[in-house]
Amino acid sequence: MTTRKHVAISFVDQAILSAANFLVGIVLIKYVAKTDYGMYVLAYTIILFIVGLQNALITTQMTVLAPFKAKDEQDAFCYSLCVGQYFLYAPAAGIAVIIILALHRVDAISSEQYQLAGIILIVTVGVLFREFCRSLFFLKSQSRNVLIIDIVFVATTFVGLLLGWLSYREQLHIVAIYLFGLASLVSGLAAMALGGMSLKVDMQQSLASLKEAFANGRWALGGIVLSLLQGQSYIYLLTAMSGPTRVAEVNAARLFLAPLSLLHISFARVLLPKWSFMRQNGETARIVHMAKQAQFLLIVIIVVFIAAILLAKDQLVGTLFTKDYNNIDIFILLWGVLSVVQTLRSSDSWILQAFHQFKELTLANILSAVAALAIGALLLKIYGPEGTIVGMIVAEAILVFSLAKAIKNVLRESSH
Repeated sequence: MTTRKHVAISFVDQAILSAANFLVGIVLIKYVAKTDYGMYVLAYTIILFIVGLQNALITTQMTVLAPFKAKDEQDAFCYSLCVGQYFLYAPAAGIAVIIILALHRVDAISSEQYQLAGIILIVTVGVLFREFCRSLFFLKSQSRNVLIIDIVFVATTFVGLLLGWLSYREQLHIVAIYLFGLASLVSGLAAMALGGMSLKVDMQQSLASLKEAFANGRWALGGIVLSLLQGQSYIYLLTAMSGPTRVAEVNAARLFLAPLSLLHISFARVLLPKWSFMRQNGETARIVHMAKQAQFLLIVIIVVFIAAILLAKDQLVGTLFTKDYNNIDIFILLWGVLSVVQTLRSSDSWILQAFHQFKELTLANILSAVAALAIGALLLKIYGPEGTIVGMIVAEAILVFSLAKAIKNVLRESSH
C-alpha cells in the first residue's frame, strides 16, 4: 500500500475519532452542568498527559528503534515493550494512590476530586493498551487494522453512552470517563485478535527493552512533558485560577477544531514510521520534501476549515450547544490561529524524532513551555481566558524558530 493510501486511511480513521469525540462533548454539554463538563475535560486531559508519557518512553521509541532490529526480532521487541509499560505504570499508580489518599484524609481535595482521581487510574490501564496497539499497527503499515479497532472503540463508546444516558444521566460525565477505558480495552483485545499479538514475554526481555527505550527516550520524556504542559496549560491555569466552568467554555470552542488536532496525529502516525525507515536508507532530502508538502497541505485545510466554522458559528452553536455558550467566537478564532502555528512546527518536530534528536526537542521545548505558563498566567489575569490561548500562541511561535534552527543543524551534520 502506498504512503498516500496509508495517509488517506489514517485521515478517515482520525475523522471518525474526531467526530466521536465531538459528539461525546456535545452530549455532555447538553446534559451535564458546566462544572461537571469542566471536570470531564480535566480528567480527559490528565489521561492524555499519561498517554503522552507513554508516547515518549514506549511507542515513539518502538517506532524509531524497531526498524533497526533484525526482522525476526522486531515483534519480540515490540511485545516486550507492551508488557514493560505496565512495569512502569503499576508503581507510579501505587504512589499516586498513596498521595491521593493522604490528600483526601487532610481534606486537601474534595470527594468528587477523590473519586475522579481513582477513576483516572483505572481507566488509564485500558487506554495505554489501545494506544500501544494503534502505534504497533502503524509501525507495521497496517492502517486498515487501526481503522477497524477504532471503529470498535467508537461503537463501544456510543453503546455505553446510550445506556448511561438512559440510566445515569446526572452522572453522564463520570460514565463517559469510564467508557474511555472500557472501550479502549475492548478495542485493544480486538487488536490482539487481528494482529496475532502474543504478550507471553519474558520479564527479563521486557526489562531489557525498557532499558533500551529509556536510554534513547529519556530526552524525549522531558520534551513530551514540556510539550504537554505547554499544550494543556490553559486547562491547568483555568482550573487553578478560574474554576472548571471557564474550562468548559474555552474547551467547548476547541471542540469545533478537534478535527485539526487529530489531522496532525493522522499525518504523524503514518509519516514518522515511514521517515524512520527512510532515514535508515539515507533518504534525508526526500524526508524534508515530504515534510514541506505535509505542512502546506495541513495549513490549507486548517484555514479553509476555520473560515467555514466562523461563517456557520451562530447556527452551529445554536443547534449544538446551550445558550450558556453563545459568546465563544473569539475562542474559536484564537484556537484557529494556534492550529496554524502548531502546524508550522509539527513537521520539524517529526523530522527531529525520526533522526532521534530528542535532546534538541527537549531543549527547544523548555523555553516555549515556560513561556506558555508564564505568559498565559499573566494574560489570564489581565484579559481573562483569552489570555491563556494567546500565551500558547506566543510559546508555539518561539518553538517554531527553535526547531527550525535545530533542523538546520541536524541536516548539516547528516550531509557530512
